[in-house]
Parts: sequence; structure tokens; C-alpha cells
Amino acid sequence: MSKFQAEYKIAHQSFEDFILVIFVLVDDLYQKVAPLFGMTQKITVEGTFTLPKNRDEYRFGLILNDSKEISYEAVVRNRAFPLRQDVVCELHLTYTYGKDISYELTFKPLNSQSFNEAKVTWADARGQDYQNLPVPQFSADTENWQTLQHLHTNTGKERDALDWIKNVMRRRVVIDFERDEYHIGFKDICVKTIVDGEPAIVQIPKDSLNGQPAGTWSTVALQNKNLRREVFISSRDWHIDGRGNGCCDKEIDGRRIRIYENNFLFAEHVNFYADMTVTLEIIIGDKGSRAMNILADSFDGKFYWTKKIEQGNSPCDLQKFSVMYPLHKVYANGRSSKTPGCPENFRHFIRQLVKVLPQDTITAYKNNNVELFKKLLRIMCVMAADVG
Repeated sequence: MSKFQAEYKIAHQSFEDFILVIFVLVDDLYQKVAPLFGMTQKITVEGTFTLPKNRDEYRFGLILNDSKEISYEAVVRNRAFPLRQDVVCELHLTYTYGKDISYELTFKPLNSQSFNEAKVTWADARGQDYQNLPVPQFSADTENWQTLQHLHTNTGKERDALDWIKNVMRRRVVIDFERDEYHIGFKDICVKTIVDGEPAIVQIPKDSLNGQPAGTWSTVALQNKNLRREVFISSRDWHIDGRGNGCCDKEIDGRRIRIYENNFLFAEHVNFYADMTVTLEIIIGDKGSRAMNILADSFDGKFYWTKKIEQGNSPCDLQKFSVMYPLHKVYANGRSSKTPGCPENFRHFIRQLVKVLPQDTITAYKNNNVELFKKLLRIMCVMAADVG
């Protein structure tokens, strides 16, 4: 005799109790099946079975011939679970001799449209001793934080694994031309945005945007480390050059620097008839020195150049996915950014990365970007010691 062992919760005002209910599936005294190969035979199951509400799945142990439980259990799952109300079901059971899964059991609601049917899967009910599972023997770790910065690749070249990871996983800056303020210059478009949580101006070559700025783009931002200087300009300093351009000449660091009005960024509200203090970069060339990226308003941020700009809002550049090699090397044998000896700049980078990596993965999934989702998930698995 095969029976369902089910656990029902009985709720009272002052206590909760559990009782054991035995539900007979196959009664050997009355239910007979013939060993006919490949023929499906229906077994009548008497009575109904109530699936209680608010459960993601149902698991029932099996009992054979009134003896102790056997090592299988019936698992009932359906996309409609958890149910909002208890659902009364009838059970449909078939037996097919010679089939890999001889018994097939289906729950079908009697008076409910919650779901059409729920098929049972038979699962191993025995627990696994996860603490004593066999594991392969790995060779001793021969890398340390010093050798990882001189990693030998399959091309025979030497690379810094830490810089490799930082360069690939460096978070791309997302430019939204519908949201961000921007200035169109002769060759570049300068955008006011946020980089690493701080105000920034990102310079994008005009020819990399396939026309006028529009939509959303992502790019790798490289800090422009050119020294910026603060210069006072009087309203009386301006004059018109031979080409009809407004300009003024200032002595900066022993050089005569010409400052043009049309080299000002975000100059829509600049009053060139008033005294002002500006910040600028000095570009030294064969034909003399000139001022570039001139700002008349106060800006407490950094300038960045861009590379690898592409449409969309991809958080990092994972097209080649070669970063898995240095990641496996760095995170081998339980090593992480918390391990003693980790360079502080790499530890800081990883600390910032793991703050955004889970959300980037979820966003890729929600946007149906399957390829990026799988790559980010693999990276998080390797970095589990830091991701947590």
C-alpha cells in the first residue's frame, strides 16, 4: 500500500498544532496493475486532496506498506503558487510498466480556476552531507599579491592582473543627452555628469556619436590630468582679432596665452562685458600656446576624456570577456580583497565595484540582456568572497 504523508496546519486562537494525515494513493487489496510493457493504466484515487494556500510548493513523504518512509517524496509545483485560497483537488494517477517514471500523479482542481493542473515530480528525500562531499585535490597556490602583478599570459607577455581587472571592470559612464547638460564645440561635445559619485565634465568626440547628440550612450572615462589654472579677466581685456573673433591675451607662467570667447564651455550665460575669474587648460603647440576648456562658472569637479563609446547603458565593457582569467587567478584558493597584502588601490576599487555589481546584474536581467546577465553572474560567482 502506497500512501501520502501530508502535514496540515490547524490554527486556533491561542495555539498552533500539527497533525499527520495519511492519504491512500494505491491500495494493494483493491488496486491491481498488469505488467504490460508501455501500456498506461489508470489507477483510481478515492477522495479529494486540499492544497492549502500561501505555499510556494508542496512536499509529501511516501510510505510503503505501513512501514517507515521511503527515500522519495512527491513535490507539487506550479506557476500559480502560492495560492490565494485553499484549493480542493482530485488526484489522477497512472502507471506505465517499463517507463523510466512508472507512476505519474496529477493534481486537478475541482471548483477553482487558480490553475489547470499540477504534475507531481518524485524527488530524493534523503539529505546530502554537504560538509563531507568529495572534492578534487588542487595544487598549492603559487601566486601572491606580488606575482599577480606580473602575471604571465598565454601569449608569453607579462600583465598586471589587478590592473587588468580594473581596466575591464571600470564602471562605464552613462551619458543621457535627454537629461544631462551639454556643450557642442568644434570637435568635442562636453557633458556635465557624474563620475565615481562626483561632478564631472566628459569630453566626447563629435564624430563618435553618429551625428547629433541624442539618446543614451556609455563610455570609459579617462581622467584628464592637464593642470587647470585660475585666471582673472577684466572686461577691458577683450578685443577683436584680425578674423573678427573676440579674444584677450594673458601672461600665464611666463607665456603669452590667447583666450578666445568661442573656447568657453557652457557660455550661454557668460557676460563678457563684466570682470570674471575663469579656469582653463593651457595647450602648448608648435604655433604657440592657447587656452582650452574654459569655464567662467565655479566647477568643483574633474575633466575626463572618453574611449570605447557605444550606444546603450552597458555598465562595463565585457565584449571579449578575457577578464575571467585574471579573476580566477586573483580569487583562487579563497583569496579576496580582504586578504592581507592586497594593494590598497585594488581593495578600494573592489569595494566600490561590489556595491553596484548585484544591481547591474539585476538590471541586465530586467532589460532582457541575457548575454550581459550571464557574464555578470559568472563574475559575481568568482568574486563571491567579496560580493558576499
